[in-house]
Amino acid sequence: MLLAKLIFKSTNLSCYNKFLKGIPIKCGYMLIPFEKLDPKQQKILKHQIGCLLVLAGPGTGKTEVLTQRIVYLITKAKEPTAKILAITFSRKAAKEDRLVQKVVKAFSGRMKLFSNNQVRHLLVDEYQDINHAEYEFVKILAERAESLFVVGDDDQSIYGWRGADPNIIRDFKKDFKEGLVETLNISHRCPRHILKGAYAIVSKDPKSIKKSLDSSKGDGSPIHVLFSKSWAVEAFWITNWIKEYLSKSDAKPNHIAILAKTLNLSDFLVEQLRYSGIPIVYWRSGGLFSDKNVLDILAYIRLIADKKDNFALRRCLATLTGSGIGDVAERKLRLIAEKHKCCMWEVMSNVRRFTELKRWFSSIESFVAHIKSMETDSSEFHPGDIVQLIAKKLGVDKLISVKRLQDFAKSLPDDACMKDFLNEIDKNRGIDLAGGGSEPEVEEEAVSVMTLHSAKGLGFEIVFILGMDDKILPDLNQEEYEQRRLCYVAMTRAKRELFLCHAKARKGPAAFGLSFYKPSRFLLDIPKEHREIINNEYA
Repeated sequence: MLLAKLIFKSTNLSCYNKFLKGIPIKCGYMLIPFEKLDPKQQKILKHQIGCLLVLAGPGTGKTEVLTQRIVYLITKAKEPTAKILAITFSRKAAKEDRLVQKVVKAFSGRMKLFSNNQVRHLLVDEYQDINHAEYEFVKILAERAESLFVVGDDDQSIYGWRGADPNIIRDFKKDFKEGLVETLNISHRCPRHILKGAYAIVSKDPKSIKKSLDSSKGDGSPIHVLFSKSWAVEAFWITNWIKEYLSKSDAKPNHIAILAKTLNLSDFLVEQLRYSGIPIVYWRSGGLFSDKNVLDILAYIRLIADKKDNFALRRCLATLTGSGIGDVAERKLRLIAEKHKCCMWEVMSNVRRFTELKRWFSSIESFVAHIKSMETDSSEFHPGDIVQLIAKKLGVDKLISVKRLQDFAKSLPDDACMKDFLNEIDKNRGIDLAGGGSEPEVEEEAVSVMTLHSAKGLGFEIVFILGMDDKILPDLNQEEYEQRRLCYVAMTRAKRELFLCHAKARKGPAAFGLSFYKPSRFLLDIPKEHREIINNEYA
């Protein structure tokens, strides 16, 4: 029971509470009366025995259909609430991935815990975001359940850095015998031009499940592709457009969102908006501990402290230290580790035993030597000095966020060790090391500024996406298809107007000083009938 409590601590059922609160269950009706749902929706909700995947595109109501399913089971099928289990793994669960693995190990072969149909109906939200440990956990729970009902969209899987694998949802029918797939393909959020343009980008992934998406909102406006000669000209144009929009009687600042792969891409634009008297609010997840460089440093410290921490190791591989070890090598490492029931570090430390890794022998041995060197250098140091040492090796020791992390570490007692430092971080439940759900810094009516990842699950009337430049989106050093999915998620936050913004020149940390760019190759994938060009090169 203790392990069960630990794992369910990493779930977040507030989304269901929000929908279920106030529903007159005893009166026997739902948010929308069952009889008013279309035949396909009714068929999905009435699913009784076996495994069902509801493949739901953006704005088609993934979480809503799961909530409706719960209410149907209670009010129509007259199922006792104690027989229904609904779970969603939040992004915070990546702090607790090892707990998931412990639960899987503890439950394997002991399914008598779920005898007598204790859980008859199992429901899982955001199935595209689960990792392999969470998948094994779901399979164990599903073994004795009468029905498994999961909702998700493989094209919205954007958390590969925490182990989420879109192939899990794609292999649903193969993994669950006689599994069925139903599709919700009518978006009530995005107009058709935005939906079709975004899908043209994400569907380039040959493994993507093919879908026929449509909108209940008609064609809407074409996607606006803004070409600017510089970041400054881009900022002036966007500021003027927003000022004009807000001059309308029914317009409000919180209708608008500015999205970027990294927040510092928006720095100059934010300055111009504030100078013009337009309120802005940043949406952040985890404050200091959502900063990429801080998370990289913490990953190295976690790996040095515990070589079995696969999550930390994968993050380290994504830095310059892991140069030459790409996605293909990482996947092979993970599969070998799973096959031999060991951690990835053990495979890497004995890489010469595995001929399938021959292509990467040199790179893997170099990485292992680098980590061992860090471990030796930091063995006698205080956590504050360890942070500084690793930051210097990564070349990020001058950054403000890193200095703040170092100050935090230096505040610990003189006799504190590396594990004490990690324990202090883990004690603070407000810290989301996995980059969890974002929230506005202050509650006010303002233009929202956030990263592409933070926009997941949200919707705005007007959306500007900055950095639609090759080497930024996509970053040529990162996995292409996950970036396509990230772009798709960001584009489909728009309810009315969408602006994709390319600048020939950008200045700042995101551009490594001053850099010149070509338009993002993703822009070329959007069919001409779904976009219009705004030439802002001579403003």
